[in-house]
Amino acid sequence: MSTHTKQILSFLWQSARPYKWHLLLVLQAPLVGSCFVPVTQYATKLTIDILVAHASTSFIFSDLTIPIILFIVGQVLTEVSWSISNLVSYKSIVFIKANITTRVYSYVIDHSYKFFQENYSGTISAKVNNIQVVANKIFDNIKYNLINRLTILISTAILFYIVSKEFFIIVLVFYAIFFPVVYHLSKVLHSLSQDYTSNIQKTSGLIVDSISNIFSVFMFANKFREKTSIQQGLTGVSSSEQRMLRYEFYLHLFIGITYLAVSIGVLWLLIYFRQLGKITIGDFALVLGALFHMLEVAFSLVTDITNIVKDWGELRESFNIFDKKHEIRDIAAAKDIVITKPAIVFNNISFNYDQNIAVFNKFSLNIKAGEKVGLVGLSGAGKSTLVSLLLRYFKVNNGEILIDKQNVNNITENSLRKNITVVPQDTVLFHRSIKENIMYGKLDATEAELILASKQAYLYDFIKDLPKGFDTIAGERGLKLSGGQRQRIAIARAFLKDAPILILDEATSNLDSKTEQDIQISIAELIEDKTVIAIAHRLSTLKNMDRIIVLDKGMIIEEGSHAELIQRSNGRYKELFELQGNIK
Repeated sequence: MSTHTKQILSFLWQSARPYKWHLLLVLQAPLVGSCFVPVTQYATKLTIDILVAHASTSFIFSDLTIPIILFIVGQVLTEVSWSISNLVSYKSIVFIKANITTRVYSYVIDHSYKFFQENYSGTISAKVNNIQVVANKIFDNIKYNLINRLTILISTAILFYIVSKEFFIIVLVFYAIFFPVVYHLSKVLHSLSQDYTSNIQKTSGLIVDSISNIFSVFMFANKFREKTSIQQGLTGVSSSEQRMLRYEFYLHLFIGITYLAVSIGVLWLLIYFRQLGKITIGDFALVLGALFHMLEVAFSLVTDITNIVKDWGELRESFNIFDKKHEIRDIAAAKDIVITKPAIVFNNISFNYDQNIAVFNKFSLNIKAGEKVGLVGLSGAGKSTLVSLLLRYFKVNNGEILIDKQNVNNITENSLRKNITVVPQDTVLFHRSIKENIMYGKLDATEAELILASKQAYLYDFIKDLPKGFDTIAGERGLKLSGGQRQRIAIARAFLKDAPILILDEATSNLDSKTEQDIQISIAELIEDKTVIAIAHRLSTLKNMDRIIVLDKGMIIEEGSHAELIQRSNGRYKELFELQGNIK
């Protein structure tokens, strides 16, 4: 058994373990029910022999007592076992499925931000959902088919042994040829199934990515390009599915030939033994009926195994999501951060993306508690990366980042981010109500706090005029709202969260001039008692910052207040400020 297979089985077992006794009761039904199939067949043989022995209709009813009891007991126990199984099933299986999805999602959500940047959201969500769905399909196949059919095959072999050792030997030879071939072809199918699933999930990711960016598709008139891209993905899906179906064809061809050979051989032997008087008419009927039932079961078992193998390949491909280990994790001794003075120190930090050219090399910056600092620089200067490192979206290669003298690597990720509010340049909302989106900043906020935050963000008048008010759905990614409205929701969240450190990343870039003026008044109130890092390309919004840091290629090339920097002849800040049409 491969390591990967062990990991999958271990994961599924841990998810199902709280319901292990429920599972035992669920799986006893196919075992009990299938055991009674050969019993009823044997009861039929006894009945035929008794009827043949009494050619007239004057046989005594008591002669049929044993077969009748076998019939009744078999039916009753089968019905009872399945009733117990179905009753226990709905009290456990639904929760096991929920456990699986919860554990998968929990693992995925603990990845670093980088993981989500590098992978299609559609592929990730497909894998998260797929694991539970496919695991349930495999379990149902095992419950309703695999256990049932395997038990019938074993018990039928025992039945043949009772009737005649010759028939038993034929069955053993059949099994010895049949199952190794099926096993070999199933292994090939397993590999092909993984390839097929991988192509399916990649194409699903392409479709989700295309639909998520539908505005760009329309704006640049690239419908044909998207259709072509998805068609190429589907070509890969079709090719891998075709290879898989070809092996299924070989498998079913082998089944058909085997079916014919075994049927002819056993039928000839039955006739021969009957002529010799070695078997009764009941034996003849029993073996013939059991033979065809056994062959049907064996070949149905092949279909079951094929489906399980394909599903297992699909499950294994989805489980590749666990192959990527968490890059950034809390250390074992991590503690929640306690902030009394929200000072920030970048101490001699170095950082680069994927072994490329360093973004920062021995970079240092001290921000005092309550200080308002603006970050300025051309695209690629390192402004957003610096903020991402502070939030621990990425981990520095060397050096340390301190908040109130506490190394961010030694504190819990959750407590770190609860103490920092970010108002991003482009706010993406949940497909939920406006109320839920604002309260994402403080889940236990009161109605009064919600209304106050919306007023502070100059959002309340807009919301109250909506037919459903705060219960209005924002739409997928918030696309039912304008960019400015989404931005004001982000600012309302910031008011509600009220964290000691505030990061403004082009916070008013999507607002019109009038709204921006209103919001700047609110922001001035919001930042009063906070440590602030403001990233801006519109430099006029940074005039009131205590200090402005000018970055270029990960280095500080200028720093000072707006008044100081604007006086520097040939200064970068002054140059950028004047390029924007501003006056001193």
